[in-house]
Amino acid sequence: MKQGPTGNRVASNVKEARRRCGFDLKELSARLERMGHQLNFNGLSKIENGLRRVDTDDLVALALVLDVTPDWLLVGDVTDDQPVRLTGKFETTARRVWRWLVGDAPLKRDLAKAKWRATVRPDSPGLPGIHLPTDAPKALLKEAFALFERAEAEGIDLNGLVTLYEWQKPLEES
Repeated sequence: MKQGPTGNRVASNVKEARRRCGFDLKELSARLERMGHQLNFNGLSKIENGLRRVDTDDLVALALVLDVTPDWLLVGDVTDDQPVRLTGKFETTARRVWRWLVGDAPLKRDLAKAKWRATVRPDSPGLPGIHLPTDAPKALLKEAFALFERAEAEGIDLNGLVTLYEWQKPLEES
């Protein structure tokens, strides 16, 4: 069965990461085995040449041994505006793919972002688990949420914005 664009990219990224680590296929196979994952020389060669698909267990074990993330194996070294084809018919920018992979934003723009993030990142700030006072002025919260949505639409990293606010706040108080 022919691989799609993501499978081809994973094959290329496995080879790239292995070379960066200075491993040959035999060494990578031995390290995977020590990690408790069986993938022999021939299997690795087929993966790197696009003749064998990488399953989820392979993806995680390879990422651990090659000291990269599974996300990196899926996407690799791409610049923010570089197009990334995920399926035969779906392509978007690398920035959007990375934000989707780490659970910051859905790829489908019609999804309610807060609900989506609560599903894929239940530990994420601003989601269930963060309790606002019951007497918080709803108009103020609505305005704050609108400002966050506007900042996000402008490409501002909201986690970075919150971190900057938390860092700057003690400076203003002194």
